[in-house]
Amino acid sequence: DKRFLDAAEEFLRLRADQIVRGADVLVAAGILLRGGTLVRIVPDVLSDFLLEQACVNDRGESNFFADAIYKHFGDRYLSNLLRNIGELDWRLARRKTSTSLMNQLWTKMEKRFRAGSAFERKTLLDAIQTCAMLQPAASIRLTHIAVQQPEKPSKTLFRDFKFDHKYVLASVAAVLSQIAYAPEYTDRAVRELWLLAKAEAKNGIAAKSLLNLSSYGSYKPVHYNERIAEFLGLVIREPHAFDSPFTPLDIADKLLEKEGDFTEMEGITIRIGTFLLDHKAIATCREKAFAAVEFALMSGSARTATRAVHSLDSVISEHLPRMRSKLSRAEIRWQNAERKFAISMLARAVHRKMPLPAPVLRQIRHSLTWFADRTKNWLGTAARKIAEALNGDFVEIFDAFVSTEWGFDSINQKGEYVSGGDKRRDQLQRAAVLMENLYTTPAAKVVGIEQLYAWASETKIDLMEPLQFIELLCTRDPRLCDVLAERILRGKPSRAFADCLRVVLRQFRSSPKYRKIAQAAAVHRDVNIVRAAAATLFRIDPDPVTDEELELFRLLSKHKDWWVRQNLLSGIRFLAKDVRWRDRAIKLALSVRVSRE
Repeated sequence: DKRFLDAAEEFLRLRADQIVRGADVLVAAGILLRGGTLVRIVPDVLSDFLLEQACVNDRGESNFFADAIYKHFGDRYLSNLLRNIGELDWRLARRKTSTSLMNQLWTKMEKRFRAGSAFERKTLLDAIQTCAMLQPAASIRLTHIAVQQPEKPSKTLFRDFKFDHKYVLASVAAVLSQIAYAPEYTDRAVRELWLLAKAEAKNGIAAKSLLNLSSYGSYKPVHYNERIAEFLGLVIREPHAFDSPFTPLDIADKLLEKEGDFTEMEGITIRIGTFLLDHKAIATCREKAFAAVEFALMSGSARTATRAVHSLDSVISEHLPRMRSKLSRAEIRWQNAERKFAISMLARAVHRKMPLPAPVLRQIRHSLTWFADRTKNWLGTAARKIAEALNGDFVEIFDAFVSTEWGFDSINQKGEYVSGGDKRRDQLQRAAVLMENLYTTPAAKVVGIEQLYAWASETKIDLMEPLQFIELLCTRDPRLCDVLAERILRGKPSRAFADCLRVVLRQFRSSPKYRKIAQAAAVHRDVNIVRAAAATLFRIDPDPVTDEELELFRLLSKHKDWWVRQNLLSGIRFLAKDVRWRDRAIKLALSVRVSRE
């Protein structure tokens, strides 16, 4: 390493060839060990002794050797320096001495950190990860500066890429995950990781760090999992705990895992595997995790309760070991005991005085039915009994609204694939009849439809085929289309509910009402309504195409939204397949606004 030799020449006042020959002699003597591009002193106890002798004088005081090393090698080898000096400083502190080798280093690094750009701050934070567990006080102080005092904007490095504050926060999370292993700082680090996890996008570094802390390890003391479980019991009760993609129940899921896994590296060899959990050792952690799940299940919030059912679903479902042929008898016993407890928890929730929202009941029925269909024992029988009792009107309607045809597909006894199309159509018809019995007027039906969309949004269900149900309702009661159109165009619909306008326009395609509704949608200020209108032109059938649809093409051709224009161009492509409309299609295509998107 040319840069190392240049710095070493200045520091040792030796020529590069003398340094290299000296290192070779020490390697031959077995004092230095080469490994790839790295060289280290062996054994480790000798390395520790030599470093202490170099850094501390006979009176046990710092002789500022560590500061000299930082001055000459800190820019390039800061991570190595902090790991070695930080460990020595920690050992000295355990001896109750007043000597601190790191005070001056931390002062210099903090000054450098405060003045640094995003890239410089990220580099420093990455370097201190190696000593954060042994130097938690100074390390957490830097993380506070990073979070509370954002750096000045960095210059763009490559085209549109630049290091900004989110990269600094990712490194902050990595440092906090190491600080959390210092017992006196565990609670603080976990709390700060939680706050970062709530603010970042899904599957961010802070969330992954928290999940890693929550997971069981083959060499990790259970004490850390217990601290996480205690934190879970507190945070689950906070008002905004479920406002972000990362929730307390993600932590609970880790604590309720049925098997541990590990990844170990020795030299260039990587070992991966799984290990059995000692249920007695982790029983307290799991009990606290179950308590958190039950609190969420009984919370009264559809979203929170539905998420709790997903956590219990993992407990109830059969567990297949990942790197073993079968479970041990002890595992079968404690996992069945937990399944029984989870099923009884769901039964208590179903039969309590305050009824659960329909989406929660639907999710409970789905989870228990899935388990009962695959389990031929008393647990499966108990699960089916609870599931079969969950057949209320709102549950059936919501299930039809969010279900898909492929959810009914099956394999018969001969091993043949059987389409679920007929079952899906029967389900939709039953739900439509129930909807008409509950909501007798078109206006009331619209209120019911909005409630279905609100439930789906609250419980974070990805809607795949909701318009099937809406279209059936409109076909059975054509008056519903008028009320839907008015509600969407004059109200403030959600993005998903605005999509119902596609059904209205398809139903009115040959009606005089089409022009008025289509024109109002094309110029509407809500882009979701415009997108719904544009979606009706996607894969349009050119035989026959109406003058009103051609007018809608024209109105949308200048719209600034890329998604609208994408659907428009797709519709033009289908229109051009008919020779009667090809010239018109070319003219429309040339009139579409083109932009970078």
